[in-house]
Amino acid sequence: MRVLIPGKGGRESALAWAVAKNPNNQVFVSPGNPGIARYATCIEMASYQPEDYLRLAHELQPDLVISGPEDLLYGGLGDLLRATDFRFFGPDTAGAKLEGSKVFSKELLSELGIPTAGFDVFSNVSEALGYVEAHFDSYPDQPLVIKADGAALGKGVFITKTIGEAQEAIHQIMTQKAFGQAGDHVVIEEFLVGEEVSFFVLVGINETVAFGPARDYKRVGDGDQGFNTGGMGCYSPVNFVTAARSRQVMTSIVDPVLLKMRSLGTPFIGFLYAGLIFTEDGFQVLEFNARMGDPEAQVILTRLESDFAQILVDLLDGTSVGELSWSPDQAVCVVLTSQGYPENYEVGFPITGIERAESLGCVVFHAGTKEEAAVLVTNGGRVLNVVGIGKGNQARKLAYKGVAEISFTGKQSRTDIASKVL
Repeated sequence: MRVLIPGKGGRESALAWAVAKNPNNQVFVSPGNPGIARYATCIEMASYQPEDYLRLAHELQPDLVISGPEDLLYGGLGDLLRATDFRFFGPDTAGAKLEGSKVFSKELLSELGIPTAGFDVFSNVSEALGYVEAHFDSYPDQPLVIKADGAALGKGVFITKTIGEAQEAIHQIMTQKAFGQAGDHVVIEEFLVGEEVSFFVLVGINETVAFGPARDYKRVGDGDQGFNTGGMGCYSPVNFVTAARSRQVMTSIVDPVLLKMRSLGTPFIGFLYAGLIFTEDGFQVLEFNARMGDPEAQVILTRLESDFAQILVDLLDGTSVGELSWSPDQAVCVVLTSQGYPENYEVGFPITGIERAESLGCVVFHAGTKEEAAVLVTNGGRVLNVVGIGKGNQARKLAYKGVAEISFTGKQSRTDIASKVL
């Protein structure tokens, strides 16, 4: 099978790795990175817009295209590929709105009666500021969550504990336009207390398959301190998401949302990523994403034993998938970042020790790397994803042994990934 994957980060590394586990598959990734090049053909182009990937698909004639970065979904990659009869596992523009508009998804949840945090929507800066001022005057100990409506690459969410923090978040989003047009509207919602979990689903034309939970660590520092990031590590499976609770999520959250999307004439196909929180009242929805998570893909796909690409093709063709096969082991991912991430950081520092980490049994996915004069160097905020697989805490210990073997100037990572559960 010929498979094309757009992108170059850690998620795309894991997607390509999973497809390449079947030696009969031929994997193409554009643009890719030096790590991906070990198990796929990396293709550079002059630009990487949806139209460029459509041209590449015509050249390669893949049997399957797998969605990677979310910005391509908003740009209409799915629409272009489906209009020309390519198998594409990912949503079209209408389906991607579940992630691309917080207002749309929150209003949909409210209409369906699916539990989610209470919220209000604002397009006027003064009204938004007035709302948070009134809230903190009345409830000074209750945080507010402030979200840019549109896509902000995972960075448009602010948990504010004071009126000053709330005002600053609103100004960043709406006045300074830190996230561009994504900040034309803001969603301000109550802060929920509980255990967060990322819940993934594979959605085909006739069948929906639960694809596992993972627990992500968003804050840059230990103890969930510091700035929000794209993700500093994660683990899977998640003990409190039992088989019974997984079925509950499917029947009470996933199925009604997918049925509603279909009734609107915009059926969703692809990876559905429900950001959930388990509270004393049960599961509530924090957000939806329309693609695999990063770094969640790295721990879910390393545990998958079924043929990944064949699963996606069967879902797109309407063929029954059956029960998926999983490793019983735990997977823990630790993200190595450049110093200063997620704000200002430097790149171009040589990387050593990956081979030693892999010799221990770790799987190392490249996220932000490149080669300069045959030397592997850093080339992004999130640089490498080190995954340990094993029984319980053995997975965590292995991941951190791998982390210790890898070196580059300014290397940073959290030291507490999965520490409270394994």
